Amino acid sequence: MTASELASLLAELSSRSIAVLGDFCVDYYLTIDPTGSEISVETGLPTHAVREARLSAGGAGNVVANLAALRVGSIAAFGAVGDDPFGRELVGLLKSLGVDTGGLFEQRVGWHTSVYTKLYEGEHEHERVDYGNFNLLSPELVTALIARLEERIAAYDAIVINQQVRSGVHTPAFREALRRLIARHPDRIFLVDSRSFSDEYALAYRKLNSHEGARLCAIPSTPSQRIPRETAVGIAETLFRRWGRPLFLTRGEEGCLVRDENGLHEIAGLLIGGPTDPVGAGDAMLSGVAAALAAGASPRIAAELGNLAAAVTVRKLYQTGTASPEEILAIGSEPDYRYHPELASSRAAARLLPGTEIEIVTAPRPAAARP
Repeated sequence: MTASELASLLAELSSRSIAVLGDFCVDYYLTIDPTGSEISVETGLPTHAVREARLSAGGAGNVVANLAALRVGSIAAFGAVGDDPFGRELVGLLKSLGVDTGGLFEQRVGWHTSVYTKLYEGEHEHERVDYGNFNLLSPELVTALIARLEERIAAYDAIVINQQVRSGVHTPAFREALRRLIARHPDRIFLVDSRSFSDEYALAYRKLNSHEGARLCAIPSTPSQRIPRETAVGIAETLFRRWGRPLFLTRGEEGCLVRDENGLHEIAGLLIGGPTDPVGAGDAMLSGVAAALAAGASPRIAAELGNLAAAVTVRKLYQTGTASPEEILAIGSEPDYRYHPELASSRAAARLLPGTEIEIVTAPRPAAARP
């Protein structure tokens, strides 16, 4: 994708409409300053003194925030919040982004808004404090959520399905109702990003990382383990044969594999200097892919936009970052892609084309390429 094509695609997003259905969460950041600590009279233990506190939308909320940063024209949220201060703050945050929250229902019993409380002391992150791990979506809310989405579905160019937590909206009853809804609307683009249930949504596109893909293919792996390119290619091919729909297999700093009816496409990762923070990069990737698909782009082009959006967000430390069109254009006009040593042999080097897919050429490694 050239710089002018990228600019045209980004400009097109303002006329598109996307719905996001899933687990809406809050990321609650607390900056601890021990100089303000004191000994508790009640417990005799030192207190954690908070110098700064801030909230941001997490889970499906971060997907929405990324779509808003990309300036997608119309965004709607579908999910559940609790009758608690965090739920009210979350709804307010989304409304401030111009998001339609008419599909975000409040469940007053058996539900607490999902919150990830993150305590930072300098560069050290303390143990997280989580809310909402015992939620159970009511049958009434299952019916209401699906009915509200179906009532408005014709207005959306794409529907993103997010599953972040086991105790979220994706109960067995909800998953069954959602599968039936997808089957009733084969003309709609449904893009699923699910940590636990990717296998369950027939007829949907999927975005997943290589470790999630390995698990679905019964390949042993750990989160810290690098999955070789050959294995990742095998995962993409296996899952495409299983699902028969486009899929996006992300590989962290090594980019993304796209498998669709036109074959396998490899989108190289970008070289990023300095410290990075991967929190939220997957949501940025998902949002870029969804926005591009909604604008009529091919899966390969959609992955390129998602790749650029993720590259912007990983440079934003200690926050769940987003990527604006200006930031994407700044790195996308002349992107610096990673060299792929796995694709090289003693007489061949990997050269990256303007479209960012990989071509093997029998030539010396160009000076511009980097390890």
